[in-house]
Amino acid sequence: MDASGSMEGDKWGEVARFDYPSDSDLYGFNGDAGLKELDSPTDITPGGGTPLWDSTYSLLGKMDEGDRLTLLTDGEDTGSAHSPQQVIDLADDREIKISTIGIGVNTRTQEDLVRVAKETGGSFYLGN
Repeated sequence: MDASGSMEGDKWGEVARFDYPSDSDLYGFNGDAGLKELDSPTDITPGGGTPLWDSTYSLLGKMDEGDRLTLLTDGEDTGSAHSPQQVIDLADDREIKISTIGIGVNTRTQEDLVRVAKETGGSFYLGN
């Protein structure tokens, strides 16, 4: 989940209150903490930028073949070396389906999230 500075406030409150499935591994990412495994969303403080594609690429490398990933973000990638296409390619190689949730994202980010979900066999959801 995106834990960048733009997630502070009400958005982060909603993320923190969500009832995550007990068999899920939870990760947060931002420009300050990088990618971090979490026991709960309260284990990371929102801040910094949004290394969306680098964090997703890194997490895919830690996952087992055939797993599923749900990616939640509210913003445009900031500063990743990896592209959405590289994320798609790695997910395809590892047979990992990625579903994406965009919260108030701009048109370009929404297009990227839709494409990543569609090309990996996942679904796209648009939040408020």
